[in-house]
Amino acid sequence: MKLTAFLGLAFAGFIAQVAAATTDDALLKRELLESFAYRTTTEFCLVIRNSGDKAATARLNELLGKAQSMSQELAPQWPQLEKQWAETAQFVQDNQEAANQGDVVNLLAKLQIRQTELYESFNAGRPQAVVSDREKQNLLVLLDSLERMLATYLTFQTTLFGGHSVTEVSIEDQARRFDEALSALTNTALKDDISRKWGFVKETLLAYNERSAVFIVDRTGRTIRDLIEGELGAGQLAAE
Repeated sequence: MKLTAFLGLAFAGFIAQVAAATTDDALLKRELLESFAYRTTTEFCLVIRNSGDKAATARLNELLGKAQSMSQELAPQWPQLEKQWAETAQFVQDNQEAANQGDVVNLLAKLQIRQTELYESFNAGRPQAVVSDREKQNLLVLLDSLERMLATYLTFQTTLFGGHSVTEVSIEDQARRFDEALSALTNTALKDDISRKWGFVKETLLAYNERSAVFIVDRTGRTIRDLIEGELGAGQLAAE
């Protein structure tokens, strides 16, 4: 009886560990998927701004494929995400030609409506728990803040009139959040790499309403994104 009880407890502990790992994996993918939403706005703004930017279009199409696949995987827990991602993918497809023609006036208002619905879908049923690995959670906060800043900056700079923002998130608030998460990283080599890139672009982001430096912000932002996602193993997660 004692051996049976011991084995039963051991098996229960194993199941609990598997469940925890599964939960952590789902939380990580959900947060990564949310960062994809803001990144979609950034890439689509680049397409509009540059009247059919081929590199941005390729990145956007690849991103939408990953997002739809991941949202389908998470659908049993968060079905609204799959629906909203399908609608964003359809929006991009329906408005690709107008974006290639640089139709800023008509597209930005529509983009705001569509993406606001996508952003808000992540607030429905948002888990209270976070990824248990503190370093990974800090990386996810870095990525989330970065993508929000890039989306806001690119939208502001793309509009003909200025100040037409997709979100209510202020770049200043997200910059402070980014700094806090960066200071908490324990991987010193990665921390130094990100800090150098961040130091190069931070003031430019904060001066979004004073001067335009889209090329610098886009290139540096993508470099920081690659550093963060590389450490998270985002490419492998999206491919699973």
